[in-house]
Amino acid sequence: MLRLNLATDYGLRILLFLAHAPDDTPSTGEIAHFYRISPDHVRKVARQLAQHHFVTTVRGRSGGLRLARPPGSISVGEVVELLEGPTGLLECVLHDGVCVVQPQCRLRHVLADAGARLIADLRRVMLSELVADGGELVRLDPAPTIPIARP
Repeated sequence: MLRLNLATDYGLRILLFLAHAPDDTPSTGEIAHFYRISPDHVRKVARQLAQHHFVTTVRGRSGGLRLARPPGSISVGEVVELLEGPTGLLECVLHDGVCVVQPQCRLRHVLADAGARLIADLRRVMLSELVADGGELVRLDPAPTIPIARP
């Protein structure tokens, strides 16, 4: 089973939160509180998202985060690629010389192709598709749903 790291999970959550309320500028603390995750982790991931122009930071009393681009121009795949870095289902997919059977191994190529198809599929999913119905943003824990007002 492929598993994304926490930074990727948090990055996608941050972007979904912002896409649900595009006119708001929530703080990293508000986002962390909503998802019940560490504010430090949210700040760290938000910094990466800002460095790569997914979000902008707004300073001041009513400052916080905003999407830097429209949700229709942000693909899930590009966020996963940014926050995961180079991925391979096995170490040999990423590096030569890792395994003694590597020169004759056909599995390596199958796994490399599978990984490439996964990223290609994720690149076709835009953030706007994940918030298109205008529904509520739902916490991933048993806590009650908190509706986010949309203008």
